[in-house]
Amino acid sequence: MLTKTVLGSFLIMALTSTANAKGGDEYLEQAKQFASQRSIKKAVRAFKKATRYSNTKEAATIGLAKFLADNKDFETASNVMSSYLKKENPFSIEGHLFYADLLITRGDYEASKKEIDIMRVLRPTWAPGKEIVGLIAAYERKTDEAISNLSFFLNENPNGYRARMARGKTFLLIGKHAEAVTDFKILSEQNPEDVTVHE
Repeated sequence: MLTKTVLGSFLIMALTSTANAKGGDEYLEQAKQFASQRSIKKAVRAFKKATRYSNTKEAATIGLAKFLADNKDFETASNVMSSYLKKENPFSIEGHLFYADLLITRGDYEASKKEIDIMRVLRPTWAPGKEIVGLIAAYERKTDEAISNLSFFLNENPNGYRARMARGKTFLLIGKHAEAVTDFKILSEQNPEDVTVHE
């Protein structure tokens, strides 16, 4: 039979963990609101507070890095993700995916490939990972690898703009004009205002 002291300890632990979860969620929600209002200092502060809670640490870290990247601070965004993946959670599939994507945006394809290699081990048939592999292959003009990976991603995400654009361009490279036209036609229907697609 549990003593009152032990029962009291369990109750305090349960209440503390509920309070911690609530606090993390509140800070994360605040961060998203500040980010949508373009209030940089407040958003960064709220994201950082949300990273202190175990239930929101990953989402807040990725959210912070994404917000920094959206505001063209790619170096700090990269540092945030690199530190998180090395020191906090090396098995974060979402973290490796976002970091790989961020590195592509910076044009660092070699570093991105290292993140992809880790992601392939953690989840080899994950569609978002296949997109990144396909984008890198398209950049390197490895046409078969690009088309197969981008097609895998597009089967699950038919509205994937980047993947469809990259696949259409890859089809053009190898002279498959009908397939390229099909991809660009779908893109023009999905994005009627996009001048790049019409070009």
